[in-house]
Amino acid sequence: MQQQEAISRKKKQTTWANRLLPTPWLVFYCGPFLLGGIYLASLVLSHSTQFSILTSAMAIASLTTGALLWFRIRIGLGLYVAIAIGFIIYSIYRIAIDGYTNSRLFVSIGGLLMLYGYSSVAEEMKEKEGMTDETNEKLAQDWHDKKTSLMVDILGREHDMVMHAIIPYAIGGGLDLYYFPNGITGTAIATKELCELPGQGSANDVFDTYELVMFTRQTISLDDAKDESTPFGRIHKSINAILNCIAPYSAQATLNPHETCEFPTDMATVGGKCLIFDAYGFDGEHSEFGLLLIIEIHRSEMDYAREHGGEELLEKLKQAGHYPYSDMDRSAVV
Repeated sequence: MQQQEAISRKKKQTTWANRLLPTPWLVFYCGPFLLGGIYLASLVLSHSTQFSILTSAMAIASLTTGALLWFRIRIGLGLYVAIAIGFIIYSIYRIAIDGYTNSRLFVSIGGLLMLYGYSSVAEEMKEKEGMTDETNEKLAQDWHDKKTSLMVDILGREHDMVMHAIIPYAIGGGLDLYYFPNGITGTAIATKELCELPGQGSANDVFDTYELVMFTRQTISLDDAKDESTPFGRIHKSINAILNCIAPYSAQATLNPHETCEFPTDMATVGGKCLIFDAYGFDGEHSEFGLLLIIEIHRSEMDYAREHGGEELLEKLKQAGHYPYSDMDRSAVV
């Protein structure tokens, strides 16, 4: 009951205010255009050039502010307040120097109305932005949970440890790495940052969105992940470097299953490495989400794939028992 009474009182206050003053949103969006028009008209009708430069600047700034707000550009909010205060100060100054005119009074009142429009609208805009942020955060969390569930269905139960990057991937740092050691023999190492919202992120002809995954035959040993003298440490370094190179590239290029990729020889860690992609755990034609498998291959195998097709090479890797692993301590299948 108390909440309903509070809502009722708020509605009465809003109705009372709207009876005396124009609609805040109307003032907020139309105010800069109206006052800019008044300044332009005063320039055209006035024969004095004493304040023409400043008046022109005020008119241009006002119209620019209106355009920025109309197209929802946030810098317009700061300009809006500055312009409103500027209108008031400038008009008072002109009245003090040159005397009273109706146009100067109107501009002063217009500036006050703009501040009224901003004060009334700003709180509502902040509330909407807060709701949008909360909505996006919930949407991202729901998508993360759904995506993880789909990955577990394909890769097996996830390890309870995550290898977090010092600098987040979203601001130019490295990928967080997620481990799935409970599926096929060995360890799957996957990403979860290529598509943080449904329908947004890396995509190809098969998946609307996807994450990357690579496999090693080595049993997971996160204590050895940074130790290159151990078998898991060596393959972990290689997989980590490949994933961190392909991830940002996948945001710009379309990487399809059965295609190959080769790194330039002068690149650190990954220089000269050859790769082939596949849609892991998926036999259909199209899906909302999937895993793009990356397999490191020998150069002769890449040449074979380019001549005979990636699907032919993948079949040979499966027949030899090397699919889907990227361990290179094996003989080439061609």
